[in-house]
Amino acid sequence: MTTQSLTLRKEQFELLAAACRRSAPARTVVRTPDADRHTGRSRLLDSQPDGVTLFWPHGLKPEWLQSGATVEVFFEQAGLRYAFKAEALGRVSHRLKSGRQVAALLLSVPVRIGRKQQREHFRVSLADLEPIDMRLTGMLNRGLQLTLTLRNLSCGGLGAVCSAEEGRKLRVGDLCWAEFELPGISAEFEFVARLTHRLALDNGRRVVLGWAFCAHDDPSRYRKNTQGLARFVADRQRARLRRAGGQG
Repeated sequence: MTTQSLTLRKEQFELLAAACRRSAPARTVVRTPDADRHTGRSRLLDSQPDGVTLFWPHGLKPEWLQSGATVEVFFEQAGLRYAFKAEALGRVSHRLKSGRQVAALLLSVPVRIGRKQQREHFRVSLADLEPIDMRLTGMLNRGLQLTLTLRNLSCGGLGAVCSAEEGRKLRVGDLCWAEFELPGISAEFEFVARLTHRLALDNGRRVVLGWAFCAHDDPSRYRKNTQGLARFVADRQRARLRRAGGQG
């Protein structure tokens, strides 16, 4: 190993240690043998020569995190996004500074911690707007019809909230028609959307469902819809930057 790579690894683990000291929020992703991708929420706790410790991820089943499973971890530090892959080493008990013991996940030391580029589709929050309804209709089960509330949006997908009871009617991988309207835009948006992940809210009373848009049999309509979303997202982002800079 060259001096340069040693220095690089040292910098990477100093960065990880800094994120652990502030208990940085972390998104944990694991793939099950059937190729489903499951996402959980956690926080970084500690990094030592024998491994990295996280709060036990909320939203992931213990059987998905058995020893040997590959886990992807995404976190932010100093305004930048990073990710690493590591092997699950099992469930452990971790003592916080307060003395309280918490359930935690121990991961192997990652070989590399990489910088993640800003996602191709920038996602904007809709929390400051009046609630926006999204109508869902199952593609295989046309009898499945739900109304969710949009939470965030990008050109590539969205997050929407519903009750846990309604959320149980859907499985990761389901395809639905998604229809919604956005403020300031007269046209209705319609997409084929695939459910990619779910996160519990309010102690399990509600759930956030993450959806990815899929191209469908009308390419021109799909392109028109994504272009309309791109303008809406760009306008929201410019307004956010103006507020952050104290302008207008």
